[in-house]
Amino acid sequence: MVKSMMLMANKNKVSYEEAGGIAEQALGGIRTVKSLVGEAFENSKFLKALEKSYGKSIKYTIFSSLSIGIIILVFLGIYSLGFWYGKNLIVDDPVKYDSASIIATFFCFIVGGSAIGQISPVMKNLTDAKVAASKLFELMDREKTLIEPKKGKKIENFK
Repeated sequence: MVKSMMLMANKNKVSYEEAGGIAEQALGGIRTVKSLVGEAFENSKFLKALEKSYGKSIKYTIFSSLSIGIIILVFLGIYSLGFWYGKNLIVDDPVKYDSASIIATFFCFIVGGSAIGQISPVMKNLTDAKVAASKLFELMDREKTLIEPKKGKKIENFK
């Protein structure tokens, strides 16, 4: 999710840089633009590039907002799961469990959920390693395609 947000942010930045480049070019040659009465043309060119950037910016904003909302939903879900399970422990066996048990289960769910969240970047690296290893083993197991030369002549007086 973070990688997708970074890619979208980069695309958004590139499109804004394109619009900025058009504006910089027009302002750099403002005398030429003014003398050739090209203000309307340069303005329309800039607005077209800006509209493209605006559309990408809206998509990025919606995607990032939904992503952050999902992350918060997961965290709050983990919190509620910890409290729910702690409550069930007290209801099922009030003698054995107390409020300290609720706090302990709550933090166990938080730490466990965080650990699961931290696995995802490593899983990508493990997948990449599996793909690279399979290519390596495929390369090692293939039949030789080069024909080995037969015994050749040995040059005696080679310097």
